[in-house]
Amino acid sequence: MIGTASIIAMFMLIVSLIVGFAGLIKEKDLPDKVVAQNLIGVIILGIILTYIFFTKKTIYLDVAVATILIVFTGTVMIARYLIRMTDDD
Repeated sequence: MIGTASIIAMFMLIVSLIVGFAGLIKEKDLPDKVVAQNLIGVIILGIILTYIFFTKKTIYLDVAVATILIVFTGTVMIARYLIRMTDDD
């Protein structure tokens, strides 16, 4: 039962990841691309956590934490760049 739920969750996350990449490619504005990038990072985190839950290997928790920290840092850096860019105008 739990294995089936994990497989269904993984399938849904992979479909969401494909939609996120399509949004990243399709969007023209930088703020929309930042949101898509953040969405992709969170979906990747969900995939990693689902894999951890399915295999019961907690060693990948470090990978999940590192992934979300990199995504968060990138989002903050781009947001600060956008704020500075709009202040100069």
